Formats: sequence, structure tokens, C-alpha cells
Amino acid sequence: MRSRIFFVSLLCLALISANTVSPVAAKDKVFSMPRAYHAKTYPARDVHDDEKVALAIDPYDLPDKEYTVFKVDYLAKSVLPVHFILSNDGDKSIILTQMNVLLITKQKIKLQPANAEDVYRRLAENKQRVDMPQRGPFGTKVKNNVPKDAMMEVPGAQFLATVVDAKSSQSGFFFFDYEGIENPLAGARLVVTGIRNNNGKELFYFEVPLEKYLGYKPGTNNM
Repeated sequence: MRSRIFFVSLLCLALISANTVSPVAAKDKVFSMPRAYHAKTYPARDVHDDEKVALAIDPYDLPDKEYTVFKVDYLAKSVLPVHFILSNDGDKSIILTQMNVLLITKQKIKLQPANAEDVYRRLAENKQRVDMPQRGPFGTKVKNNVPKDAMMEVPGAQFLATVVDAKSSQSGFFFFDYEGIENPLAGARLVVTGIRNNNGKELFYFEVPLEKYLGYKPGTNNM
């Protein structure tokens, strides 16, 4: 009887262990993109009804909002994550291979999206290229200060789509380095050019004033 009880206890422990995710595994989980809705549903948007394309942006400009998606505090290093949503209601694909995105501040400063290496450099506060071997005195290797979570999050979060198929949406993040710029969203606008239809013709440019986002109040008419 005792041996049977002991065997059952071991079996229960084994089942519990097999179904329990270790804290380390949970911490290192792959980045999960937040759900994106149709671009027309966001307060900061520009809708081209004649071309059947809508573009929206959703800045992650507050720590509480940032931490709903990211583990790394990009804002603390003057890096602004902006969720970019593009919806195509037309019957044909639109092409993004020549798309150009600019965040233009109230002071007329034009900020281009930072690439992954630029973001890593900002987070590490390291002026060297992060993909180059770093050596200290006497050839000793210098520790790379880029947070491990950032190495997973940034590539998984970036907007990399080159096509938006008919009747569908694409989304992802652009990261903007706003070091030295106070209140970068106030009075700013996002301008997007170079989006083309299936025949290669460029669509009319998109312009999204950030005041639409900053002034949004749920439950009111913000059209």
C-alpha cells in the first residue's frame, strides 16, 4: 500500500512539473505584437476614401502604455515606439517598397524611423556599432550593454511589410529617436509618402497630426 501511494505521488509531481512553465522561460518569451484594428478606428488617422486606404498611428508615449507591450523602457532612452497601422479596403494590393515615413516636430525637425542598430546604440549609450567586436585595453572584450529583451523585441516589433493585400491591414512599430526634443508629439505630424497602387502609381501622401491623438477623449465625437 505504501509503495502504491509513493508511486502515485511521484506521478502527480511529474505531471505538475510537465505543465508548469518555468519563470525563466516565461521571462524570455518571444515578443507579441499588440492586436491591430482597422486604421479608421484610431483617433490619429488619415483616410483616403477615394483610394480606399487608411493609415493610423498609435504612439506608446507613456510608461504605463509602453509596458503593456514592451519589457524595455524605450522612453527612458528618448526612443518613442509608434504603432503604425495601414488598412487597404480596395480590391488590389498596395506596394510599400518605396514608402517613406517622417515624424515632423513642431520645430520642423524631421525624424526618420530608427533602424534596429540605431535603437540598440541608444539603449546601450554606445557610439560604436553594436555588431562590431568591442575591445578594451590589452584586447579585453567589452561587455555589450544592449538589454537582452531589446534584441528580441525590436526585430519582432518593427514594421517590415512591403505589401498590403486587398481587404486587409498590416501593422508594426516604428521607433523614433527624439533625444534633445521636449514633448516631441505636441504639434507634430507624421507624413508618409511613396505608397503605390498595384499599377505603380503613387497614392496621395498621408499626413496624420498628432494632436488628433493627444486631444482624443473616449466617448466623444473626435472625427
